[in-house]
Amino acid sequence: MLSDCRAWSRDAAAIGGHAKYAPVLELQNGVGIEAGDMGDQRAVTLGKRGDGCFLSLSMCRECRAVSVEIAAVDTNAHLCSMFNDAASVKAGRLIDRNPFQKLGISRGKGRRDQQPPTEQKVWEMIAHARKLACPSFAAWLQVAAFTGLRPGELDALRWERIDFDRHRIVVAEQFSAATRAFDTPKNHLRRESPLTAHARDALLGLARDGEFCFVSLRGEHWTPSSRAYNWKAVRAAAGWEGSLYLATRHFAGWYMVNELEMSSEDVAIALGHQDGGNLVRRLYGHRDKGRALDRIIDAYATRAENRPKRQGSSMVATSQQTLFGDTYV
Repeated sequence: MLSDCRAWSRDAAAIGGHAKYAPVLELQNGVGIEAGDMGDQRAVTLGKRGDGCFLSLSMCRECRAVSVEIAAVDTNAHLCSMFNDAASVKAGRLIDRNPFQKLGISRGKGRRDQQPPTEQKVWEMIAHARKLACPSFAAWLQVAAFTGLRPGELDALRWERIDFDRHRIVVAEQFSAATRAFDTPKNHLRRESPLTAHARDALLGLARDGEFCFVSLRGEHWTPSSRAYNWKAVRAAAGWEGSLYLATRHFAGWYMVNELEMSSEDVAIALGHQDGGNLVRRLYGHRDKGRALDRIIDAYATRAENRPKRQGSSMVATSQQTLFGDTYV
């Protein structure tokens, strides 16, 4: 049920002299959530009692005691996300705090165990994009996979923000599918992203006919809806069943960690994270277990090659053994 959520919409009205705030979560089945003031209590009801899937919450105005009645709601993660949004500054502090924040309920794995495509599969998808779509979409995929920029950030990318001399991409805005307007990036911070060799090659192959780097055949910048048809054709031709996000941004994080063996801190900077690499280690890294074991074996093998060798029962003297004047017979 909650997995079908589409978007928030908010309204405000005055009922009985009390301010009523009503964030509504729109679901495909028409079920929603409404929060409002009822005299001395704040009440939230989610879903329908008739279909056996609902949540009812009330909070006392004076002591802030919370009463919860819940049945068959999918996951705590959706509730936390929903109420975090309602309590955020951007949303106007519709509620004071998130009552589901510290319930001690474990979070789902999310994309942590989803494996991104191999580098060969990514190049295969890019090749299909060149055949089945316009050059701009193939370049879009290539830059996305080898920089880790978010789809909305690429849709809004302009030529003036590409610094070919410094090998940098200035990420200053993104195109929001929800509002169909340009907005600041996800964390509201302007940043620089690396213009990698693969991304540079893709951009240099494009014509600079307008202000945007990636445009459709109509000459307009890409949007999620205009990209959808091309992506569907490409993933079908390549036999890729995963998402666009997994094949681009998620792949970029995995590639930097496993193929390039970069530190999580460096990858976090490249992806625009502000947590010092924690999310990369937890979600994007996907340290390849086989490669990790091979690195350990190689490290031991290198150390073993440098060990002093034995002849019979005695050790052959080395520079390390004679460093402090010790002698061996």
